[in-house]
Amino acid sequence: MNRLSDSIAKFGNRLLEPDFNDRILLGGPLWLLWYGNWREALRNYLPLTFLFVTACSLLCYGLGHRNIILFQLGNIGIIVCLLVGFAINIFLYRRWNKTPDEAGKHIVLPLLWVAGLFLLLSGGIWLGSVL
Repeated sequence: MNRLSDSIAKFGNRLLEPDFNDRILLGGPLWLLWYGNWREALRNYLPLTFLFVTACSLLCYGLGHRNIILFQLGNIGIIVCLLVGFAINIFLYRRWNKTPDEAGKHIVLPLLWVAGLFLLLSGGIWLGSVL
């Protein structure tokens, strides 16, 4: 048992090395957009965002039509999208080991991302519940 816990601790320390920038683990696309890396954010997170909105729409469609299979597929899709998003955060965390310049902060891009996500989600949920 000690060997297993030691190997898990070693893997965790190797995965989350202390000299890396850990803000991307929690921020994800917002962190990228804050520092002006919009191409990287769109390439890594935009397809996942569309899949997330589709899963939410599928969940609402299944709920509206009382179809348990579509409802469960929507739930599974949402959970998978969240896990894949966190995996992308870990991948980007391992890839960028330098903190960006503090002069390149942008507030408009993260606000546009949040507003776009809100509009996509509300539109997708509405469309799923109306159809």
